[in-house]
Amino acid sequence: MKTTLVFDYDGSLASIGGKEKLQQTFGISPIRIHKGLAQTKEIIKNLIQPVQRTTNHPLLNGSIVEDGFELSDKAKELELEFLIFDTASALGFQERNQLKLKRKIDTMDQRSWGLYGDSINSFIYNVCSLPIKTVFNFHIDRDKDVGGEIIDVPAIKGSSKNEIQKWFDVILFTRVTTDPKTKETQFFFQTKPEEGRFCKDRLGILPAIIPQDFSLIFEEYAKHGIEHPNILVLGESGTGKSRALASINKNNQLNLRKVS
Repeated sequence: MKTTLVFDYDGSLASIGGKEKLQQTFGISPIRIHKGLAQTKEIIKNLIQPVQRTTNHPLLNGSIVEDGFELSDKAKELELEFLIFDTASALGFQERNQLKLKRKIDTMDQRSWGLYGDSINSFIYNVCSLPIKTVFNFHIDRDKDVGGEIIDVPAIKGSSKNEIQKWFDVILFTRVTTDPKTKETQFFFQTKPEEGRFCKDRLGILPAIIPQDFSLIFEEYAKHGIEHPNILVLGESGTGKSRALASINKNNQLNLRKVS
């Protein structure tokens, strides 16, 4: 069974179940993070290691040395396939606290905001460059665009809220509706942009509304040659961001309703 490592920043995985259910769902236990980027990066460094590969190119004489990454032996043994960051909004909160502790200040000053933005942007860019599937869950904040219109942005604070979106293949917004007949709550992903919401489907292959089932996205992107798509999920609390992670392992999915 392939495994998924979840970095748990705020304990919201309770929507899936307790410790045994989480281990069954992901193949390995999630790791609770309390100290922001430093703790997260130290774990990733032990799972995915830098390598250099030599290749030839017909336009050049000799070989080219390319930098890359590969899974560690332990990660290969456990068939690690996914990295999940839930929720990355809480990661941002932790990182701001770590910065204030390190700089011995009570509130974020201009220099701290600059350091914070650089660190968050660099981290997400680097993770999205790794040879592994990733999902970042974020709460949303309301902001104004250049025209003064209200838009939904990742709740990450600082310049990062507008920068990080460009590094993802798919940006989803959670949607919740109630079936008028059964009164059941239904959870969906929105994949196409609309007023105030910058959704993204790099390949343009997904329906505008899909069930909250990540396997549908990974399967479609794999058909088009993208084995490791990076997914950003945005939504308010209680709209399925953490719940949907159960769909990573198709053998242990929650009851995810199909869109007709």
